Amino acid sequence: MTQRLVIRYVIQRIYKHAYEDMSRMEAAVRASSGITWTVVRPPRLTNGPRTEAYRTAVNNPLLGAQGISRADLANFMIRSIADPSTYQAIAEISN
Repeated sequence: MTQRLVIRYVIQRIYKHAYEDMSRMEAAVRASSGITWTVVRPPRLTNGPRTEAYRTAVNNPLLGAQGISRADLANFMIRSIADPSTYQAIAEISN
């Protein structure tokens, strides 16, 4: 709960333009017809190893998201290509 408040009232204000850009990008992706898409929202990226021990939430907020290794993010993205539950969806991911 505290993390969500800090993100909403501090981080999003500091990075206002980046969040606005992200919002416009996601709206453009949603408006795309005829393609299968997935928006992936990772938190802070790290250089850690692939563990495949990550959590995901599709079309729901992922509570307690703090970070994920680039290797785990790549693993999820490759796996989601063949996962219809991620099609036309927003996926949040974290270790």
